Amino acid sequence: MKQTIKIRSIFDIEKLRLVVDDNPLTKAEKELLLMPRNEMHKKAYEQFDTDFMLYLMKVPDSPAKQVVNRMFSNKVIFIGTDAKRNGAIGGPLISSGEKFGGVAIDASDLEISMTSGETQNIDLCVYAAYFNYIRGVVLIKRTDIKQNTELNNLLVGYLKNLIKKSINIPTLDPKREIIYEAVVRQFYYQFMLFYDFGFAMEYTLKEVPVEFKDEINEIFRTADLSRYQQFRDMFKALYDLKVVLETPNKMLGTSLAKLGMSQFLYVTAVVDYLIASAIVSNYPAATFTKGLNVNRSIQEKIEKILVGYGSGIKYDLDVVKGL
Repeated sequence: MKQTIKIRSIFDIEKLRLVVDDNPLTKAEKELLLMPRNEMHKKAYEQFDTDFMLYLMKVPDSPAKQVVNRMFSNKVIFIGTDAKRNGAIGGPLISSGEKFGGVAIDASDLEISMTSGETQNIDLCVYAAYFNYIRGVVLIKRTDIKQNTELNNLLVGYLKNLIKKSINIPTLDPKREIIYEAVVRQFYYQFMLFYDFGFAMEYTLKEVPVEFKDEINEIFRTADLSRYQQFRDMFKALYDLKVVLETPNKMLGTSLAKLGMSQFLYVTAVVDYLIASAIVSNYPAATFTKGLNVNRSIQEKIEKILVGYGSGIKYDLDVVKGL
């Protein structure tokens, strides 16, 4: 009988998030069962670790390789499962004291045998480990991230490009382009960083060209943007403000068709998934983020900042002691 340990996101992830959410991906990870690195699973982990290292050795040098190699050396990459495939490829292991203990990768979605440790997707396992590492860094460093103007501007730029790509927005005239960027920025601050509407407006207007500030302020207040309840309501806002003529349902359908359900959730639900997607989609082998790459330069700059934050985080092996 396989021994598994149920973990609470993975320990107290609901306390670490910027807000508790109903994203099915993060719901799934809270149900993840972790396979301990003990005698019972020794053979499975031996096989998995052998295959993992053989693939990792072939990966060109990169921030991803350096981070994953460090985790591998510390034996803090674990296999887990929630017994169903739902696009949730695991999660970071964080204690209630915000200590980082490594990552879990989901055997169901990555098709890892919990008996033999074998998988045909060892390449995806490497990048899933990196993806969940980035998420862990975001959750632990969330306060610094909220205050990092350079990073937030880069993420707005990433989202602006990705949304245009996903719903086939044509070239916009200069005024509509300014309104479009302001809408993306407002929704990012409000629903990813969870500022209230007034603060989000204040931060948004700081980045609007001075000659348009009063007009954008009036447009937003007249349209009552405060009535929107979630990030994906951006499609409604773009339609209501006549930035895009397609209906919100058409935009949603186009975006889902182009990105895929899991990928759509990665970039519209919570900020740790968004940032991890922006970084990992720059690696072609990470096919679970396929379609989320839009601007290599912007994404590399995001990665550099996050890896910098991560360099100050030490693994606390007590978080996973005995696992």
